[in-house]
Amino acid sequence: MLYYPAKVAAFTRECLRRQIAVVVVGFPATPLLMARARFCISACHSKEDLLWALDVLSVLGSDFLIKYGKVKTDDKKDDKQKKNRIKINQK
Repeated sequence: MLYYPAKVAAFTRECLRRQIAVVVVGFPATPLLMARARFCISACHSKEDLLWALDVLSVLGSDFLIKYGKVKTDDKKDDKQKKNRIKINQK
């Protein structure tokens, strides 16, 4: 769920820039504050592909302030490690 309509387009562009296919659905197909992102996973994706995508989405969630749940004190450290893994995988 992307509860901030203004962030939907930016989130989509950033996912595309990082080579993650995402479909976002917003108003009028959903209530105004209930926009959502959908990801399609296939049997062709390896475990490494999925872990990489989760790392990217975690970093984007932090960057766009759209993560929900309890915040751990190690989140910033974890995001730095994830950013480093993402850069290594993209080379």
